Amino acid sequence: MMSFLQKLSEQFAERSPRERVLIAVLLQVLLIVLFMMLWLDPQMDQKIGAQRQLEAVKSEQQQLQLTIDALDQALAKDPDQQVRKDIQQLDVQLVRLNRELENSMGALLSPQQMAPLLETMMKESHQLRLLSIRSMQPQPITDVSQETAQASNTSTDEAKNSDSVPTEQPIQPSVRAMTLYQHPVKIEFTGRYFDIANYLLKLEQMPQRFYWQSLDYQVSDFPRAKVVLQIYTLGQREAFIGG
Repeated sequence: MMSFLQKLSEQFAERSPRERVLIAVLLQVLLIVLFMMLWLDPQMDQKIGAQRQLEAVKSEQQQLQLTIDALDQALAKDPDQQVRKDIQQLDVQLVRLNRELENSMGALLSPQQMAPLLETMMKESHQLRLLSIRSMQPQPITDVSQETAQASNTSTDEAKNSDSVPTEQPIQPSVRAMTLYQHPVKIEFTGRYFDIANYLLKLEQMPQRFYWQSLDYQVSDFPRAKVVLQIYTLGQREAFIGG
C-alpha cells in the first residue's frame, strides 16, 4: 500500500505545475460531489419528508377549522343538538392536532436562539471566516385565518339572503387552529472544504433541531470556498427577529 501511494506521489510530482493544479481542483470537485451524495442529499430528503408531514397536519387542521365555521353558520340558522355534538367532536380533534404540533416543535430551536447560536458556533470554528448572518422575514406556513374568514363571510351573506331568522347565537368553537410561521436565517462564510463539512456536521448533531432550506457552495479562492447557508425554524409568532 505504501509503495502504491509513493508511486502516485512520484507521478504527481512529475506533473507540470498546471497539471498538478488541475488534478487538485478535480479532487476537490470529487470530494464535493461525494459530500452532496453521501451527506447533504439524505438530509434534504429528511427535510422534505418532515415538511410533507407538517403540511399534512396543517392541511387537516385547516379542513377541521373550516368545517367548524361552516357548522357554526348552519347552527345560527337552524340550531340543532347534533350540530353542537359535531362541533365538540371537531374541537377534540383540533386539540389533538395542536398537541401534536406542539410536541413536534418542542425540540426545535426558537427563532430568538437560532442566529446567536449559529454565530457562536462559527466563532468556535477558528478556520472559518464569518461574512454575514441575518434573520429573514417570517413567512406563514398556511393562512388559516384568511380562508376561515372567507368561509364565514360567505355563510353570513347566505344568511342575510335567507328568510329564516336565527333564534339564538351560533356556537363558537372553543379551540382555534395553531398558526405557524417559518423563521429563516441566512449565514455566509468562507473556509476550506473539510472545515466547512465539520461545521455543518456540528450543526446537524446539535440537540436543538431546525430545518435545512438551501446551501450554496462556491470555490472562490482555492482551496477556500464561499458558502451561503439558509436554515429555518418554526414559531407561533409572526414577529420579525432582526439581526
